[in-house]
Amino acid sequence: MELSFDTQRRNFLATSAKTGVCIACCGLISTIISACDTVDDGEPVINLGDYPELQRPGGAIKKRYSRLNNSEPILIIRRSESQFVAYSALCTHKGVEVKLPKDGEIVCPNHGSRFRTKDGTVIEGKAIEPLQQISATYDAAKNILRIG
Repeated sequence: MELSFDTQRRNFLATSAKTGVCIACCGLISTIISACDTVDDGEPVINLGDYPELQRPGGAIKKRYSRLNNSEPILIIRRSESQFVAYSALCTHKGVEVKLPKDGEIVCPNHGSRFRTKDGTVIEGKAIEPLQQISATYDAAKNILRIG
């Protein structure tokens, strides 16, 4: 019998509670696991109303789509009221997932390569190539963003 992801998560939380791991930690770990494993099989379209992080310039999220970037994470950044940019969220040095942007930079936690949010180019570090840009088209009338 194959268990669903939700059943596996419940089993993990129940086992963790029995072994003395705090419930707050289990909830945090569960959230992290859930976020990491979620791959959207639908159209790569984001309803911006569903993402408070993207309501303001500088806000960013990561998403995975089965149809884009080999299901690897995509970093989506709101640059201004009407401009968005999307990049592969994998560092071009060793393929490690980069962090969400901060202060106009995207940082790889592995070797510290830093990239510009504006165009994905390398600021410094072991990475030589810029982050792979993925097309993002904003429809202001519908408040949606099409990726890819």
